[in-house]
Amino acid sequence: MSHGSKLRSALSLVCSVVTLGSSAIAATIHVPADQPTIQAAVDAALMGDEIVLAKGTYEEDVSISGKNFLLIRAEGKAEIRGSGSAGVPSVSIEGGSNVTLTNLRFKKTKSDAVRVQSFNVLIQDCRFDSIGGRAVFLVSSQSCTVDSCLIKKTKSDAIGTDSSTLITISGNEIIDAGNDAISLSVGGTLGPSDDCTIVGNLIRKPKDDGVDIRGNDNTIQDNDVKDAGEDAFEVDIESSGIGNDFVANFVSEPKKVAFKLGGGLNRVESNLIVKTGGDSIQLRGTGGHTALLNTIQDPKIDGIWVQFGSDGNTIQSNTVMRATDDGIDVESDNNTIDGNDVRKSKKSGLEIEGVNSQVTNNNFQDSKKLDIHDLTGGNNTYTNNTYETSDLP
Repeated sequence: MSHGSKLRSALSLVCSVVTLGSSAIAATIHVPADQPTIQAAVDAALMGDEIVLAKGTYEEDVSISGKNFLLIRAEGKAEIRGSGSAGVPSVSIEGGSNVTLTNLRFKKTKSDAVRVQSFNVLIQDCRFDSIGGRAVFLVSSQSCTVDSCLIKKTKSDAIGTDSSTLITISGNEIIDAGNDAISLSVGGTLGPSDDCTIVGNLIRKPKDDGVDIRGNDNTIQDNDVKDAGEDAFEVDIESSGIGNDFVANFVSEPKKVAFKLGGGLNRVESNLIVKTGGDSIQLRGTGGHTALLNTIQDPKIDGIWVQFGSDGNTIQSNTVMRATDDGIDVESDNNTIDGNDVRKSKKSGLEIEGVNSQVTNNNFQDSKKLDIHDLTGGNNTYTNNTYETSDLP
């Protein structure tokens, strides 16, 4: 081929690429100016398009199926209420990937507001109020994010998952959830939710738990939970969840427990816990849990309670003040209890019923009953502890 022929072929290829690129330029579809309904806009949208909702109330159910790289946002107060059909989500996202919902309002929906079965979905800066089911429900989904949303008055969980992975739930304010504020697969039928991140959420007055988990290797950090109707945080005691980390959360005044850990090998670290209606921390399930560097104030029962059969736990460097019952109450075996500071317990600083535990470098002071109450007759090892009263042999 001659030099001129090669040049003409190259120019032809460039023109073809430019033409293809221009035909793929994203469009902005306005509702109702360009399309009369949200569903009509979704049906017309191509990859990369943006749907903009004008101010108004939209009483329709929207199905987003197989769409990729689609953005739906509002200009002004656009409120989605759904059709009012029971059991039908107001917005359903299924298949496809990279769908974004932002700055939308959902109010007085009959069922779930948003149901997702997809990948890389972002729900951000949305507002949910008086929702007839869940605000957001993620089923068999991956790498989705619910961020910076305000959720008020849901009939069920505020945010729920079932058999989903790599979900991020961050920076949301959740008030008056009808069940759990955040539920990872608890009550789900498909399977646990793993490798999720729950960070920086403000949770107030859920009817049940603040965060309830059935799954493994989830990170729960920097959340603020107040006035939970049941427990603030739970690794579902009916499941075998392992490797979940609860770090630097603030808990105040749950009706029952601050951290209830079922399963095994879960970690509660550097949390501040104030005025629990029951125990502040419960270590249950198969054991191997770690409670480290937590500050516990004024629990209604025990500061830390370890269930019989939950063996091999590490309870280290915690501060427990003014427990109404025992500061630390251990019923299981083979635990490490090290470096804790327990003061002013109404009963015992440490009550221990299990055997073969190592109790070292602790400070138990000002207990009304005994600083150390060992019911086993000398089957645990005590080294370098500070205390005044005990029944040690």
